[in-house]
Amino acid sequence: MRKSGPKIYRTLKFTFVLFLSLLFLTLNPLPNEGMIGTAQGSVYAFDGMQNALAERPKRKKRRKKKKKKRKATRDRWIQHEIAPGEVLGSIARNYDVTVKQLKRWNKITDDNIYAGRKLRIKTGVTRSGKTRVEYVVQRGDSFWKIAKQYGTTVKEVKTRNRQALRKRRGRLYPGMRLIVFATRLEGVGIPKGKPQNGRLENGQKMPKMKGVVIRRPRNSYGTWNTIAHLQKCFAQVQKGDRAFPPIMLGNISREGGGKLRPHKSHQNGLDVDIGYIPRKRSTRNGWFDATRKGTMDAARTWKMLKCFLDTGDVQYMFVDYPVQKQLYNYAKKRLKYSAAQLKRYFQYPRGRGSKSLLQLSKGHDDHVHIRFYDPTKRSKRQARRR
Repeated sequence: MRKSGPKIYRTLKFTFVLFLSLLFLTLNPLPNEGMIGTAQGSVYAFDGMQNALAERPKRKKRRKKKKKKRKATRDRWIQHEIAPGEVLGSIARNYDVTVKQLKRWNKITDDNIYAGRKLRIKTGVTRSGKTRVEYVVQRGDSFWKIAKQYGTTVKEVKTRNRQALRKRRGRLYPGMRLIVFATRLEGVGIPKGKPQNGRLENGQKMPKMKGVVIRRPRNSYGTWNTIAHLQKCFAQVQKGDRAFPPIMLGNISREGGGKLRPHKSHQNGLDVDIGYIPRKRSTRNGWFDATRKGTMDAARTWKMLKCFLDTGDVQYMFVDYPVQKQLYNYAKKRLKYSAAQLKRYFQYPRGRGSKSLLQLSKGHDDHVHIRFYDPTKRSKRQARRR
């Protein structure tokens, strides 16, 4: 019994102390902040944390914007008619395809293409609402001025004419030809109606050029493509030939078009009269009868006419029969044209009825009458191969 006494005493002592501690805590509870160690204090602390969190400003949840799915434009087959001055590279950029694709789709083996040929292209890019305009740069022009005039951007103008600008280090110069896809046609000469019954909207006046004599400035208004082709070919045939005689430019149209006596046509800016190039000095400043032998310079005259034909924009040229004979003999003997080429260009010696570019017409013994295609109806016209 003596051995177990101390053990019982320690147990009773521990139990009594524990009882007093619990009794004290029951009668004098500690504040909430101090009861973290007990079960009840833990509940209080948890509630306090919730209240503190509730009082903090809530951060706005960033909602991820749902990206609108773009409707994929289905590629479809379209037909593009090659315009004068276009190359495979520029056409490929316009329709967001590659040159290799263009060659494969149209069975093209080299880079040589001609105006008027139609290409099959599979693309989702459309060019609706835009008109292709060939603009000839004038003195004082800038990229910004040209882009504003045609309702486009400077970047697009530079992109469309990348190759031409590369030769000039990105600079413009008078006489340079630019291809512009216009959404605004204010100030651009547009034909309305037919050459025999039509009018000219926003007629563009033929500017003064060195080596060109404009007989009647009040009748020198035309469409944008007519004026552009005249400027280009007049400058091209005189380049490098200091002895080239002045070119006589006759009637085109009045500023607003309409009847122009004594002509039946010349009403919508697509017709133009140009004198043949003379050989004698005495006839260099006026009209002359080119049917007389030795009066017309066949080489220079054909060089000028061929420049217009190469644009692919000429519908017809009206030339008198004896003048065609001289040009025919020059092309056959000097230039060694084949029978197919001669047939394509001249009605001589077969006479009327053939679909040649140079049409027989009386009264055109001192000047050639050129008729250009309507640029607003490119998809309908059938341009001829060079």
